[in-house]
Amino acid sequence: MKELLSPAGNMECLKAAIHNGADAIYLGGKSFGARAFAGNFTNEELKEAVNYAHLYGVKIYVAANTIIYNNEIKDFLEYIKYLYQIGVDALIMQDIGMISLVRKIFLDIEVHASTQCHNHNSEGIKLLKSLGVTRVVLDREMSLKEIENINIDIEKEVFIHGALCNSYSGCCLFSFMNGGRSGNRGECTQVCRLPFKLIKNGKYIDTPNKYLLSTKELNTISNFDKLLDSDIVSFKIEGRMKSPSYVGYVTRLYRKLIDNHTNKVTSEEENNLKILFNRDFTSGYLFNDKVMNTSTSNHQGLEIGRVLEVTPKKIKIKLTNNLYQEDGIRFKNSNLGMIANFIYNEKDLLINTANKGDIIYLDNKINLKEKDIRTGDSIPNELELAAALGVARSVLREALSRLKMMGMIETRTRRGMILTEPTILGGMKRVVDPRILGEEALFDILGFRIALEIGICSDIFRNITPEDISELEEIVKMGIVFENNEYAPVSEFTFHAKLYEITGNKTISEFQDIIHPVMIFVKNKFKDLLEPINIEMKEQGQIVTHVDLLNFLKNRDELGYRKAIEQHFEVYKRFLNSRK
Repeated sequence: MKELLSPAGNMECLKAAIHNGADAIYLGGKSFGARAFAGNFTNEELKEAVNYAHLYGVKIYVAANTIIYNNEIKDFLEYIKYLYQIGVDALIMQDIGMISLVRKIFLDIEVHASTQCHNHNSEGIKLLKSLGVTRVVLDREMSLKEIENINIDIEKEVFIHGALCNSYSGCCLFSFMNGGRSGNRGECTQVCRLPFKLIKNGKYIDTPNKYLLSTKELNTISNFDKLLDSDIVSFKIEGRMKSPSYVGYVTRLYRKLIDNHTNKVTSEEENNLKILFNRDFTSGYLFNDKVMNTSTSNHQGLEIGRVLEVTPKKIKIKLTNNLYQEDGIRFKNSNLGMIANFIYNEKDLLINTANKGDIIYLDNKINLKEKDIRTGDSIPNELELAAALGVARSVLREALSRLKMMGMIETRTRRGMILTEPTILGGMKRVVDPRILGEEALFDILGFRIALEIGICSDIFRNITPEDISELEEIVKMGIVFENNEYAPVSEFTFHAKLYEITGNKTISEFQDIIHPVMIFVKNKFKDLLEPINIEMKEQGQIVTHVDLLNFLKNRDELGYRKAIEQHFEVYKRFLNSRK
């Protein structure tokens, strides 16, 4: 008997899965699960879910598949005890130590080894079986042939539909490295879905597509009869963060395939899958299909036509699928979207439905252009954006608010929202106000500035020109004039701003605008503490001035400059050490 295993991020998804033919449901609680950003279930909801599922003869598997820290073992075992008491049918686990411990304490609880255990060879699976594991969720990187070659008396579970992970078996270290959130702790940032640049031997290589790490969506329907003929016991649908409509429809479709032992679906069913969610489909490693989609990381939807012509008033489209009034559509190359409120035929008559092959016209209210949206272009209104993206207007407003804070969009009179040139530090400029930062944050920024000044030494010496030296000489002269008066901060800022400029890195130069107010604030707030250190260093002849730094630059003495710039900030370093 083949099992259809469906995901549930909340009770609505659970009910959708059950009533569309799932044999079992996998879900997670509020802790210790690999999908921390799914809705997930409270303890009371878990009990309700188990009771509801069991009424329909459906099993519940709870994902407790993160790595467990030593200080969490007690809480983890209490959680497992609760799951055992409410009658869950199995646990999905990753941590080998916890698998061993759970099987010793709860003798009759069923444990399934998560794909994050790296279940890809016989020896590893033998070890898991010896620990009392009854089922292994096989790696998504395995082919069907490799799966069939594992001849061990243990249940095999395989993913058949949904998102693929760029990292092997979902054991991603990139998320934590890039965003400080561990995928192995259920907090994946999906950094692999972002655009990247390819650099080889220090040189940028222009690539036709930018989403270099983004994978397609798994869809095994075309080969599903081969899976049915294998010794795979459980067919698993990915999607604990998907909607009830997605879970319900995908479950119903695979239920049909299992019951009829077929791989045949109608064109309508195939289109419905595309409309629900897809990043382009692949049959995955199971059938040695290509898994990468470097052109986009977004939901592609269903292609309905090609744009033939764009004018300020109309968009001319030839349809490759039917279009209905009130359908939401998105224009692929621009990522602009709209609701098809008014559809015109070639006779300029309003119609409710247009069929495949028809040529139709839509009002160009979104300012669609022949080329992608650019800086200064207007963005569609909230209603049109919400429809195109498939999100609630409240969610959209929150997103737009954040984009405004980051400086990526702005509102202009009579034009609405305008796309602006994004900057890496745009959002930081708006939130780094020294007056509201705590001491720890102020000191962290101060320490970062010192590290940055030392770190850019090589770039300065690589790029500096005689003209730069001359300009620095003029800045130093003015600094001597301004010393000990109200213009001294201006001189300080101008000298270091010029150093940043010499690096050729615009982001570093932009950072100076953020960090300088923090430096001035620290100088003023902690003046009484900084001054004694400054006096002591002057008396000992340890102060390094801008004049000294300039001399090292003139003499092309990078090593001497590096030591001097570090000493230049020694007053602050001693101050920071005194605060620890």
